[in-house]
Order: sequence, then C-alpha cells, then structure tokens
Amino acid sequence: RAGLLFEAIEQAFTHDLASPPDWVGPGALARGSGVIMVVEDDEDQREVVCINLEAAGYETLQVADGDSAIEAARAGKPSLILLDANLPGVDGDTVCRLLKSDAALASIPVLFITTRSSLDDRAVGLSLGADDYLVKPVDMSELMLRVQVLLARLASTKPREEGARLAST
Repeated sequence: RAGLLFEAIEQAFTHDLASPPDWVGPGALARGSGVIMVVEDDEDQREVVCINLEAAGYETLQVADGDSAIEAARAGKPSLILLDANLPGVDGDTVCRLLKSDAALASIPVLFITTRSSLDDRAVGLSLGADDYLVKPVDMSELMLRVQVLLARLASTKPREEGARLAST
C-alpha cells in the first residue's frame, strides 16, 4: 500500500509541475537550466527529486553512493550538487570535504539534503564547505527555490571571476 501511495504522490507532483493550475500564473515556476547531480542512496527519494528537477527544466545526474560521487562530478561537470549525508561507502561529509578541497570541483555549490537535523550536524556540513543545508522531508517548492538561489549566486560570481582572470593576464 505504501508503494502505491508513493507512486500516486510522485505522479501528482510530476503532473502539477508539468501542468500548473491556472491560478499559478505565468512565470511562477521559473525554468531552470544546467546539470544537477543528486547523490542519494534511497532510489525513491532520488527519483522524486530528479523528477521535480527535470520538470523544472534541469538535467539530472543520479549517483547512489559516496564512492562514485567525486568521479561523477569530474565527469558530469554539474552546476550544483544535492548531497545526502548518510551514504553507503564514503559518507556525505567526506564527499563534501573532498569536493571542496579539489580545485576543479570546489566552485560547484553543494546543498546537503539529509535527515541529520541537529545544530551540530548543520554546523559540520556548512563548515565543510556546503553552501546550504536542508533537513528531510524536504518541501519541493523550497528545494526548487534554494536551487535557483544557489545557481543565481554562482552565475553572478562567474563574470567577476572571469574579469579578474583576464585583468591578471
């Protein structure tokens, strides 16, 4: 029964994002662009997040464990990484630390999505370099808003970084 309920909810979310009600109005759901890597070991949760991201216009790259996350980030060049802290193999905290210590990957924003909810857990995630932290269960509207904010922040810093790089040559 739980599987049927989950499937019905997933279909409803997908339908609402693909065909929002008339009262939502144009432009209420901004269309995204870019690749978002979702590192989540729970297949159902990963699938729901990816369905919502894809409905919002993003491409997704799915990763099921921490062991594969760094290589997937190098190969996939995502615009943003959504990262669970509780992963098989290398845990999310270690993945975040490795991402942020790699010069080629450090500029990719990382948003933790995890069940770890204590203040200490949040402080650890943010001190490791995460750009944001959400506690499960995650409201999809809030997730989409935070994704948009992080990507907008990244886009606004790129022209300054490129200008500084050109000025130094």
